[in-house]
Amino acid sequence: MKSWALAHQDALKAWGGLLFGVIVVFWFFSDGDFSFLLTLASLISMFGFLMVAVKVSSSKSCKGVSLIMSEAYVVVSICRLCSIIPYEGYLPYDKSGDWLYQTVEAVTFCLAGSIVYLIRVQFAETYDPTLDTFKRVYLFPPALVLAVLFHPSLNAFMPADICWTFALYLESITVLPQLVLFQKAAE
Repeated sequence: MKSWALAHQDALKAWGGLLFGVIVVFWFFSDGDFSFLLTLASLISMFGFLMVAVKVSSSKSCKGVSLIMSEAYVVVSICRLCSIIPYEGYLPYDKSGDWLYQTVEAVTFCLAGSIVYLIRVQFAETYDPTLDTFKRVYLFPPALVLAVLFHPSLNAFMPADICWTFALYLESITVLPQLVLFQKAAE
């Protein structure tokens, strides 16, 4: 156990930092109710993108990272921000909905965008498009059609409500290009 901990010291520090951050956010921004889960999910998502960006930057390779997935998360973040910055319908009810949740989502957008930049520009020679072949047509149109047909109205402004729902539906299937990439890389 001790040798494993020493071998994974950096990862343990990162996860410990996330745990500490979540406890601080819960202590200072949460009312202890259900709405904290929305902020928690955003914090975990932001942490995931941070870890991918750090890994790609430190290894100077984007091998194993799906560009299609990263681009889809940029779209998810834009749509989500369009429905939470000018409106309050989809914000957490606790203090994290005052400014923290929006900030975390904006940072997530920046991190996802930086991953797309790293793949497309900085480390483009390490990206293998023959492995990242999931068709975008299977992601975006179905999520958009479902969002137009089935969306709540918490913002009382249909375009913002559709944006929120589109982001929600798209995010639920955005991992598929990464899974296909993993499968093709294993072959």
